[in-house]
Amino acid sequence: MQLPFPYFWQSSGHGQTVWRALAARQRLPYRRERIATPDDDFLDLDWLPAPGAAASEAPLLVFCHGLEGDSQSSYIPLTVEALRRHHNWPVLAWNYRSCSGQLNRQPRFYNLGDTADLETVLRHAHALGYRRLVLVGFSAGGSIVVNFLAKRAAQALALGVVAAAAISAPMDLAGGAAMLERPGSLFYNRRFCHSLAAKVQAKAAHMGSAFPIAVAGLERVQTLRRFDDWVTAPLHGYASAADYYSQCSGLGLLPQVPVPLLLWNARNDPFLSEACFPPEARSGAWPQVRGIYPAQGGHCGFTMANGSALLEATTPGGHWHRALFR
Repeated sequence: MQLPFPYFWQSSGHGQTVWRALAARQRLPYRRERIATPDDDFLDLDWLPAPGAAASEAPLLVFCHGLEGDSQSSYIPLTVEALRRHHNWPVLAWNYRSCSGQLNRQPRFYNLGDTADLETVLRHAHALGYRRLVLVGFSAGGSIVVNFLAKRAAQALALGVVAAAAISAPMDLAGGAAMLERPGSLFYNRRFCHSLAAKVQAKAAHMGSAFPIAVAGLERVQTLRRFDDWVTAPLHGYASAADYYSQCSGLGLLPQVPVPLLLWNARNDPFLSEACFPPEARSGAWPQVRGIYPAQGGHCGFTMANGSALLEATTPGGHWHRALFR
C-alpha cells in the first residue's frame, strides 16, 4: 500500500495542516435536510446521493467533521472525490449543533464524546432504507465515532454500521490539550476558542436568563482546556475539563469497537500526543482496529499525489473489504 506524502513545499506538520485548511476550495452539491432531535432541537444533514443507485445497493458513507468544521470542510469533499473514483456510494455529511450556519435551540452544543446526536442521524438513515453504514470521522469526528462504536455497540450493529475510520483522531484528549498549549500550537487554540466563544455568547444573548452559565469575558479565553472547563464540561454534564477528557478519550475504548476500524494518524500531527499512536493497533492485539501512522500529513492535511488510504481499506484483503462486499 502506498501512503500519503506531502508536496515538496510542505516541510512540517504545521505547514501541511494550514495548507489543507487554506488551499482547498472544493465544495459538494449537497441536498440539505433538517431533522428533529429527541430533545426538541434540530440537526442539519447534507446528502450526496449515488447517481442511479437505490439506498439498499451500496454502503452509505457517513462523514463526521472536526471541531468547528462543517460538511464542507476541505477534507470531506476531497475524500469523497478520491473514493468516488472507485466506488459509487451515497454520502451523508452531518453538521453538529451550531455548525450548519444556525445556532441550535437548546443550551447544549456538541463535544468529542457526544454519541446521542450521531445515533439520531444513523436512525434516520436506517429508516430511509440504508442498511450498511460506514462512519468516517475526522479529528473531533473521529473521537465521536470511536465513542459511539464502543459505548453504543449494540445500537451501532442494529443500525447497520459495518466499518469505520477515525482520521487525525485525538484518542487522548488531555494529551491533545497539552499539545495545543505548546508555543508553536497556540495559534490553533486561539482560532478554536474565538469561534466557540462567539457562538456561545451569541446563544447566551439570545436565550438570556435561560442560558445556564455566565459568559462575560469568554472572548478572552485562549486555550481549549480553559474553554472546556468553563463551557463544555458544565453544559454537557461533566464535572470539569479533566473529567470530560477522562470520560471521552477514545484510547481505552478502542478494544471495544465491534466493527473494522481504520485509525489513521500522521506522526507529525501537531494536535496529537504519543498516546494517539497505540502499538496494539499495529500489532493485531485489537483485531478490529488497524492503525496506519504515516510520517507526514499534519492534522487533516494529507496533501496526496497518490490517492487515499481509505481506498486501500476497500480493496480485496483490505481492512473493510469483507464487511463492505460480503
